[in-house]
Amino acid sequence: MENYTLVIPTYNRETELRDNLRFLESQEAGFKILVLDSSEDACREANRATIGSVQLDISYFEYGSETSPFLKFQDGLSKVQTPYCSLCADDDLLLLPGLYESIEALDENEKACVAHGFYFMFGKLQGKPGLDLTTMLYYSPSITQENPILRLQALMSSYQALTYGVFRRESIQLIYDRIPSVENLMFRELLSGSLAAIRGQIIRVPSFYMGRAHDTKEQVSHRNWHPLEWFLRDRKGMFAEYVSYRETLSQFLDEAEDFDSLGMDKDKLLDFVHFCYLADHMPRGLRETVLEHELGNEDLDAYWGDPKIQIPLVDAHYASSSEKSSETQSLQERLGRSINGSFEHIRDRNSLKWPVEMTTSVRSYRLHRSFLNESIGHLLPITDTDLKALLNRLDLYPLEYQSDEEIRRLNRA
Repeated sequence: MENYTLVIPTYNRETELRDNLRFLESQEAGFKILVLDSSEDACREANRATIGSVQLDISYFEYGSETSPFLKFQDGLSKVQTPYCSLCADDDLLLLPGLYESIEALDENEKACVAHGFYFMFGKLQGKPGLDLTTMLYYSPSITQENPILRLQALMSSYQALTYGVFRRESIQLIYDRIPSVENLMFRELLSGSLAAIRGQIIRVPSFYMGRAHDTKEQVSHRNWHPLEWFLRDRKGMFAEYVSYRETLSQFLDEAEDFDSLGMDKDKLLDFVHFCYLADHMPRGLRETVLEHELGNEDLDAYWGDPKIQIPLVDAHYASSSEKSSETQSLQERLGRSINGSFEHIRDRNSLKWPVEMTTSVRSYRLHRSFLNESIGHLLPITDTDLKALLNRLDLYPLEYQSDEEIRRLNRA
């Protein structure tokens, strides 16, 4: 494949990078891969050995261990020479059928800036053999409005990151050239998505595209990552950084070919869009709980992990997209025959023992309740055939306890 490059940043995850590259090898990936390594020395040595052991077209680049993730992304993307490219985290997995469908979507729609499919969370949890598919993560509909402000509003009203979608090379390089205009990680991610929405349409293809890994080895806590958390911790700092972020958006709007301000106050429009985004991240179900903690003068770090706060935040994530459609057929109903032999069993979620286990010739998979989320099922045109194809594809993913001989056997199968 001459028209696409995959960029994989990595940092101190030699096992995960090895599994990622072996999974790509098992899928017979025939495109250029750039590995951007800012790991410590011992891990770099292991990564170089892995790269030398797989049959893939890989170029390897090293960075200082202190390099900021988004600045490493920016430099790596500047090295891409193919028309299309995308990022993939070292511990995630890219499903090539969804990738190829995304590239085809960009080929067919010159107005599109980025295309991708459905993302889910996976992990090797609780020390059990097999894989857990825990959460359907990104699934919102395509954003195809002609007006870039309306595209931005659609993105922010049910925000789901575009970081790992397939971009046109010139678009992603232009976007990442603007990333250094903000310092905070949250606004850098938002900027990469919002500039894409201004640049062009966002296409969601109806296929599984990427598995995003649960990190069970180390739980990294990012300060000022969630907008509510940042607001409670340092609202002045948050709004000061927002002003820099908004200035970059405003300048990008002026450069957009399909935007005519017609005398409108751009800053007011941008403020309104982002006020709605902020409100969505402060759902009603937790406001009283937060207020009680604050009235008690409690430290934010002591109460932020309270389930009474975290559960409404998760529910709000799903509600923002599910409210966009009036259809009622759930994902469980569509997948019922493959899971339990009958739609009647699957309609009553409470009658099932979660997670639901499915077994292939290679391993078992545990499908968790939030992977088969009834509130978003109407947004996912997935059949039981699609699910079985996903599991068969995931059979190629090497698990840590598999020997090299077992992996070679899977590759021959």
